Amino acid sequence: MKRWIDRIQLLSWKELLITTRTRKGILIFVIIAGLGVVAQLLNRLGTTTPSTCSSVLFSGYLNFIQLLPFVLAIVLADAVSGEKERKTWNFYFTKPFSSGEILLSKLLVNYILIGIAIIMMWIGLYLFASTATSGCHISQAMYPLLVILAITFTIVSLEITISAFSKRIAVAVLLIIAGWIGLIILNLVVPIGRGFIAPWAANSYQTSVVNRFLGIQLYLTPFENLTAPPSSTEQSLAILLPLVQGMLLYIVAWITVRRSTGV
Repeated sequence: MKRWIDRIQLLSWKELLITTRTRKGILIFVIIAGLGVVAQLLNRLGTTTPSTCSSVLFSGYLNFIQLLPFVLAIVLADAVSGEKERKTWNFYFTKPFSSGEILLSKLLVNYILIGIAIIMMWIGLYLFASTATSGCHISQAMYPLLVILAITFTIVSLEITISAFSKRIAVAVLLIIAGWIGLIILNLVVPIGRGFIAPWAANSYQTSVVNRFLGIQLYLTPFENLTAPPSSTEQSLAILLPLVQGMLLYIVAWITVRRSTGV
């Protein structure tokens, strides 16, 4: 177990070093900050009534989370496909590393960096809501942030999985965008699991729970019958489901890479 942890740490430091040298980390923070600004601009354009703290937080949440998979494609599409395109992917297998360890290190480093950027962006949004409205409390902002971080884990896992399928960065970007749109459509139309497939969608279970947690009273299909404030079980489920989806996607990526490399 200790050797496994040591290998994960070594690979993670290597991934972090590459991220720093290529300024990918700076790009992540710029993209997340920019998306936060865009989310608020969309809120301003779509608002005709006086804003409350809850409405500012919810619109920021909804606009941000729906666009997040699209903008993260810029930095995650090359997670594996970029290594293949640059002919550096096979280098890993000259060392005692497994495909699962390599993918896990990429998942952890990218998720942690993106998560830190999201936390900083959300703090800025909360401060804006506090100054622009009255009656804003930190407890209102904490739960939506936890949901965003859980959904982000799913998004990062999905995009790294798609990158593992691809041999070129451009193909990975196109597949990520197609997958983003396709899952949102499936989330709307499939008879079984509707609302649970794409947690970043406007009609997802997560959106329903955050909506009711903040008391917005915007009841979206297929959860229009859920009108009461969410129970602690519902709140926990909204966080746990994306984490499970992310872990399942990691397993898919691992199986894909292992079949192609045999390691």
